[in-house]
Amino acid sequence: MFRSEDIHPVTDFVRNHKRHCEHLRKTGRPEVLTINGTAELVLQDVRAYEREAEEARRIREENRILRERLEELETLSALDEAYAEMERGEGRPMEEALPALRDRLGIGKSPR
Repeated sequence: MFRSEDIHPVTDFVRNHKRHCEHLRKTGRPEVLTINGTAELVLQDVRAYEREAEEARRIREENRILRERLEELETLSALDEAYAEMERGEGRPMEEALPALRDRLGIGKSPR
């Protein structure tokens, strides 16, 4: 994910912050700053961050729409199967199935 040329000690950033800022703007890539050899901070140009944030928002929205469409397709598939069962004479009449479903879901029962 990070290139080795984008990993620097924090002390190098402190001493050469102008060079680092220019590099961040020029490349659009983030830099990793290390403290005692351990990655501790990630710096990124604000325009690159905004682009990535917008892309993440777009992907989340696209995923939401796809999940909704999948739910619709699953419902349609279940209805198709139910209709096929009805055509084959399988299943139970609604007058029989609804009370059983209400009992199973605890709908319409009075509290004790």
